[in-house]
Amino acid sequence: MRTKSAVLGLTVLASILLSAAPAVFLGGLKGPENLAFDSSGVLYITDTDHLWKYTKEKGLEQLYARDPKNDGTSLCGLALAPDGSIVFSASNRLLKLDVGGKAAEYASGFKLANGMAMDASGNIFVADSNAKQIVLVTPDGKTSVLVKGEGAVNGLRYQPATRRLYFTSMLSGKVGYVELSPELEAGKAVIVADLGVGLDDLALGADGSLYVCQYLKGKVIKIKTTGNQEVIAEGIKGPSSLAFGVLPGDQSKLYILEKGANMKFDGTAVLVMDMK
Repeated sequence: MRTKSAVLGLTVLASILLSAAPAVFLGGLKGPENLAFDSSGVLYITDTDHLWKYTKEKGLEQLYARDPKNDGTSLCGLALAPDGSIVFSASNRLLKLDVGGKAAEYASGFKLANGMAMDASGNIFVADSNAKQIVLVTPDGKTSVLVKGEGAVNGLRYQPATRRLYFTSMLSGKVGYVELSPELEAGKAVIVADLGVGLDDLALGADGSLYVCQYLKGKVIKIKTTGNQEVIAEGIKGPSSLAFGVLPGDQSKLYILEKGANMKFDGTAVLVMDMK
């Protein structure tokens, strides 16, 4: 028999769990794929048909509309360059949107340019998912294969302090990293977790923990530096990408894209949850 205090304790616990669940931050998207914040807190998002900019003052602003003839069926990866330009992927090529708002092809020859990461020098790491490799794109747009043999890589995140390039492999379910030399040569891959088929993007927490989208299972998994795993969100309709806020008061908030479940890509929202 439960005492009154025990029931009260369970009620409080339930309210804590409910308050920690993701809430809708922004809607009006079509199959959102990737997101990134710049240093001033401006949010950029790719979805099926557009590259968007979001600010509290102006809401969603369209920066680029997908060209059906040249950009495949969806825009994908996204990286913010040191010079203020935006690099994003569209099927077999990368596009660069300059600070004046003009888009031009930046690199090509990919089988499916997917997740992206960038270092402080403007080198871009691209998950070429269908080619099962990670490609390095230098600031002048030249490409070279950096990593092979890790399956259909999808999400990428670079950690400057350790020179580690973290990746997810969508079909094998592996999460791992390679260490990069100062000459941008990759060491042997180290696998840190096997989360099962259907992984998408990942994010790095301030404490070094990894946050991984389990797209097919509708979950976000936290992998601590100890290797322990924790489900921090579930019931999401196809989580595809995630990132922490960057401004004071926002850095504990994790923003998650809801792309749409069962490969329908009919999601519309950015979700947010506070990780305090």
